[in-house]
Order: sequence, then structure tokens, then C-alpha cells
Amino acid sequence: MKKIYIYIIILFLLPRGFAIEFSGSVRNKFNNFIGFTSLVATKAETGEQTSFSADRSGNFSVTLSEGTWAITADTDQISEWGYAPLEDYLIILEEGIPLVQNIILHARTPLEPPHLSVDFNIEDKRITYRFNGQGGTRMTILRSTDLNSWTPVFSIPTAKGQLSYGTSYSYSPGSVFFKIVASTE
Repeated sequence: MKKIYIYIIILFLLPRGFAIEFSGSVRNKFNNFIGFTSLVATKAETGEQTSFSADRSGNFSVTLSEGTWAITADTDQISEWGYAPLEDYLIILEEGIPLVQNIILHARTPLEPPHLSVDFNIEDKRITYRFNGQGGTRMTILRSTDLNSWTPVFSIPTAKGQLSYGTSYSYSPGSVFFKIVASTE
């Protein structure tokens, strides 16, 4: 009796490309994180799309295949916060090389004027500044006693444009004026 051996060769066809992790955080140009941002990655070669989000601290992580991907953000959400939509934000992923990169959002121009309210607590000699403005801007609070010369009280970059700040004061509330200025510098 003759033995016949049959060799079966099985080829596993692997999909083209490899899974690569793209991670980082969504921030403004002042390096403040911008949390809860909805993003979409679109592969240039195929049109394949993958949705992902930044968490509360602005951090994100998404697994994509190798290739060139365009990243866009939810335009309604970004517009609501005062940022310009992402345009031409491309990443290139290569086999075996994870990519860690921040996504930087820039303030939409022209800038919207900010709004300031100031509350004094006479008993505690505390003052609270509340302001709303455009995200991605630097808000500077200035004070004056004569409306001619202005002294900066504080300056802070904002991620989403809403902030409250409290501090003690040593001047008479009836003799001081405040204003707020927003800039992208």
C-alpha cells in the first residue's frame, strides 16, 4: 500500500496596514486642555472614517491603520466654544510607530467681545470676577481709579471662554473701575 501525503498550504491573508495608536490631547495655543471634544479621523486614501473623543482632561486615544488621516472636529461644538474648525490637520501613521501628538485649536477671528461682571463682598474684602468670552483667548482684567490709566489685575488664557476668579482687595470699591480685554497673544 502506497501512502500519499497531501500537503495543504493555508495562506492567511492579512489586511493591508497595521493598527497604530494615535494619542495626545486637545489643547489651545496657550496649552490649556479642551475636554469633551468630538473628533473624526478620515483616511485620505479610502475615505474610511473613525469617530473618537477627548475626555474631560482633553486626552484622546484612537487606533487607526497606517496611512494619511485628516482630523476634523465637531464644527458646531468648536464654534460654540469660540474656536475655528480644524482645517488641513493631517497625520501620517507608519507601521510600528505610535504617534503622540497634541491637536491645537486656534481662536476664531474676529474675536467676540468678552463680558465681565464684578462682585464685591465688603465684609470679607473679597472680589469675584466672572467673565465670558471666546475660547482660545487670553483674558486680561484691568482696573483704574480715574478711567485714564489702567493697571492689570490678572491675565489668564481660557480654554472654553468662561471663568470665575476670586481674590481679596485693599481698595475702596466705590473708587475703582474694571474692564476686560481679550487677545490671542
